[in-house]
Amino acid sequence: MEKYRNFKNKLISIVKFRKMLNLLMIFYLFFYSFSVLAQPAYDACSNALMLCPNEVFSVNNIGATHTSYNFGEDDFNFCFIPRKTIWLKFETNNNGGATNILLSGLNFNTSAGSGVNFILVKPAYPCDGTTYANDTCVADIQSSYLIQVDSLDPLSTYYICLSGTDVAGTISEFTLDITISGKAVNRVQPTLSVLPSKTVLCAHEEIALSAYLNDCPDAGKYRWYRNGQLFAISDDDYIFTSQISDGDIFAVENNCFQYCIDTLRAYTQALTVKTFDIQVSNDTAVNYGKNAILRCYTAVDSILWEPGYFVQNADSVYTFAFPNETTTFYANAWISGCKISKPIVVEVSEDLKIFNTFSPNGDGINDTWVIPGIEKFPDCEIAVFTRWGQRVFFSIGYTEGNRWNGTHNGKKLEAGTYFYTIDLKDSAFPDLIKGAINLIR
Repeated sequence: MEKYRNFKNKLISIVKFRKMLNLLMIFYLFFYSFSVLAQPAYDACSNALMLCPNEVFSVNNIGATHTSYNFGEDDFNFCFIPRKTIWLKFETNNNGGATNILLSGLNFNTSAGSGVNFILVKPAYPCDGTTYANDTCVADIQSSYLIQVDSLDPLSTYYICLSGTDVAGTISEFTLDITISGKAVNRVQPTLSVLPSKTVLCAHEEIALSAYLNDCPDAGKYRWYRNGQLFAISDDDYIFTSQISDGDIFAVENNCFQYCIDTLRAYTQALTVKTFDIQVSNDTAVNYGKNAILRCYTAVDSILWEPGYFVQNADSVYTFAFPNETTTFYANAWISGCKISKPIVVEVSEDLKIFNTFSPNGDGINDTWVIPGIEKFPDCEIAVFTRWGQRVFFSIGYTEGNRWNGTHNGKKLEAGTYFYTIDLKDSAFPDLIKGAINLIR
């Protein structure tokens, strides 16, 4: 019994020990993960932070490490021994030359070792410490400091390594602001503007928007906006649109430079869209052979009725139409240079229907010009003319026996468009009916 109790106590002790070990492992993993996550992204040279000219960047080395393996990013021993390093980089322009690097707003997290080590290098191979050329080195910077470099090579990438100082084994952790400027890094300022082909236009009128982009290396696609909403992306520096309302403002946007991207946006002035309306006579119905009144009640600069062939005066605000079938007429009016169209439907009675096509080719189908309902007018006179006014057919009365078969004096006429007049010789239909007939072979 005593042996059993001893065994049980040992087993309980082992279980408690394992629980404690697991708990310690959890704490270790938590703090390890936290320290890794707390590292700045530019702790590694391969992730060096790109500095843009004349812009302030806030950086820190809190939680940073150093890479000490051979040929690694921190494998150098001149000026200072790298500890808790962070990496920044910048590119020079076509000219190269002098550059200013300003460190300001320094704050330290430790009382001992409160300093920053600075080195500027141009590596033959990026992030290989054995290839660094010691361009400029400043140790133990403790307050705002301006580093002036006289001559940097053009079109080159330079790296800045910032490291905490080491005093009695304590490595300083810091936050600071860094700004680069000067001849070697300054860039020509790109410009962008946009011009519409018109600033005052008519409703539904199409205009061109043209962008003018200058001094913009690595330009991307043009992004076009209407009242702040993206509506098109193009490779071309122009675009056409007719979707415009009064007061609309358009903009175009593009990016310049592959690194340190400069986004430009330009705006048009608010566009003016002229809108008008016209009042025309209502839809109407007439018997075949009767005329219909077409009228525009609005004062306009000019007007044109279409189709004009059946209209007495196509350019008059008050006129008559003589359709031989139900037709939609359009009043095309111009006011202050803008066109407005309004339809009027004239419905024609089906008592008399004049077909506008026949095919006298001997196949027994539609070989003569048939006019249903014409038998109601036995005294009618029908004449057909060529486009030059030569009469090629005439008949008093129109029956199955004397329908036009596409001949003149026994000879076949050429295919084409001919023109007819029909006088019904009826007091109820006093107006002459005119139209076109297509002869097809």
